Amino acid sequence: MRIAHLSDIHFGGENVEAVAAVREWLATDRLDLVVVSGDLTRFGEKGEFASAAAWLRQLPEPQLVTPGNHDAPYLAWYDRLFTPFARYERAIGRARFQTHLAPGLAVYGLNTARGVQPRANWSKGQISRRQVEEALAWFAAAPAESLKIVVCHHPLTEMIGGPMTGKVWNGEAAAKAFAEA
Repeated sequence: MRIAHLSDIHFGGENVEAVAAVREWLATDRLDLVVVSGDLTRFGEKGEFASAAAWLRQLPEPQLVTPGNHDAPYLAWYDRLFTPFARYERAIGRARFQTHLAPGLAVYGLNTARGVQPRANWSKGQISRRQVEEALAWFAAAPAESLKIVVCHHPLTEMIGGPMTGKVWNGEAAAKAFAEA
């Protein structure tokens, strides 16, 4: 089974040569799934989403794409508060969750990003109990022999010795629930 996992492309500030090289590499490789786990854009601007959507159309199918914190509009505060992933959904697809089911594989992509949060650093992730329950219910309905993978932008557990902290609200509990399922 071959899965390509990409993240943090940040269209609007992307490395043009790297983005082109990845597109070319993926076109020549035989993949079962292409996963893109968020931060397709730099500031959540419409033009950035247009570039991201055009790039995704050039990548092999099937794809599973989830949003990241940079995919909520950075400067449009009203949109950030009330419709943080509307631009994402218009350009890319459903933001709340995505699924991919194939023989031997069950992948559930969920949104750990939020437009705003009641803490100083809104870029940190959050996962709700409802999201965990919905994912677990979907996995329970998948064939038992399937490799089960959860995809999200933020690491659910702390990266020991990493360059930054994750601090995903409810992340540790979610990771434990997924591991035990």
